[in-house]
Amino acid sequence: MQSWWDETRSNIHDRFEALRAKRDEHRAERDQQRAENRADGAELDAADAIDFAAYALDEAEYAVVDAVIARADADDLALQQS
Repeated sequence: MQSWWDETRSNIHDRFEALRAKRDEHRAERDQQRAENRADGAELDAADAIDFAAYALDEAEYAVVDAVIARADADDLALQQS
């Protein structure tokens, strides 16, 4: 009778260990997926920041051109009035 009980306890213990291992595996997969999602989001944020910076640079270049044209117009008017 004792050997049957020992075998039963061992089988139950093994099943619980298998369940715990499967649970740990699922947790690791979820943690990996969360990390992947965070990395994907950070990459998208970085791409958006680069796009915004490129847009801001274009706007700055146009502002410089506008300033140069405005200065040239002002200088021309000053020369004409002199």
